[in-house]
This record gives sequence, structure tokens and C-alpha cells, in this order.
Amino acid sequence: MTHPARDASPLTIPFRIGHVVATTIRYVNFDIVVAAS
Repeated sequence: MTHPARDASPLTIPFRIGHVVATTIRYVNFDIVVAAS
């Protein structure tokens, strides 16, 4: 019997990448606000 987490891994990998990108954008936007103020 296959493990459900392994079956979902192809979906969780892009989700993790998207989360990292979103977090990076959030920090970059924060840096821009700090630099502009």
C-alpha cells in the first residue's frame, strides 16, 4: 500500500516553492517600505 504523503509530494513541492517565493516577495516589499520611509 502506497503512502499518501508520497503520492501528494508532486503537489507539495510546487506549493513549498510558491511559499518560499511569497515569503521572499514579502521581505523584499518590507525592505522597499523601510528604504522609502
